[in-house]
Amino acid sequence: MTDIACEPQWMVSREVEKWDPRVTKVLVDSFMDDPINKACAADPAVRRNLLTKTMGRYVKTYWWDSYVLVDKSTKPPYNIIGHGGNHKKGMNAVGPIDIMKSGLWMVPFECGFGPFFRLMKIDRLVHREVRKVVSNDTDLKSGKFWYLDLLCIAPMYQGKGIGVKELKDIVAKADGRGMPSLLVTSLEKNVKFFSKFGFTMIATRDVPFKGDDGSSSLKLYFMKRPKV
Repeated sequence: MTDIACEPQWMVSREVEKWDPRVTKVLVDSFMDDPINKACAADPAVRRNLLTKTMGRYVKTYWWDSYVLVDKSTKPPYNIIGHGGNHKKGMNAVGPIDIMKSGLWMVPFECGFGPFFRLMKIDRLVHREVRKVVSNDTDLKSGKFWYLDLLCIAPMYQGKGIGVKELKDIVAKADGRGMPSLLVTSLEKNVKFFSKFGFTMIATRDVPFKGDDGSSSLKLYFMKRPKV
């Protein structure tokens, strides 16, 4: 484990309105190289701008519980180490009302219409597949489960065992409510890590999509942790 003084801070939906832009930076830095985001915008500068403009607005709109891990060994207001949480609308893609309410309608004018519309299309495709997987799973089809999303550790803190603490804290929250957990990753290397915490792969999908980076499909890995 790590000698960094980690401390989790949970924010419920009303507190997420006090969104810290430093958390957005952690999310952007962590997901810059995600295949899904590369498919939205191949150019790194365009991709960073797209994520910066969307991440904070997206999370403020969609979380029941948002988890932020801080480094208490640094001076206040402390360095942000990681983020994760329970997706409020796990099986639903971003809709027109959500776009207006969150301010996402401004993103095409800030980042370009192409990257934004690719992002929205991918969001619809991913959540379509989530609904299919959930409908075929006995533990999940009731809708009573935690949908874990945007789990990340800031790049400068990776490799220190902090991700282990983060995921333990998050699944403990789900366990405390007696619910199974579901997550989706587009990186095969993450499958081995999540399996250490009781997650098993229940489905994979190759979703056809013409990406800006020349890719022709998106690979998705669906993993579930049963309730305890």
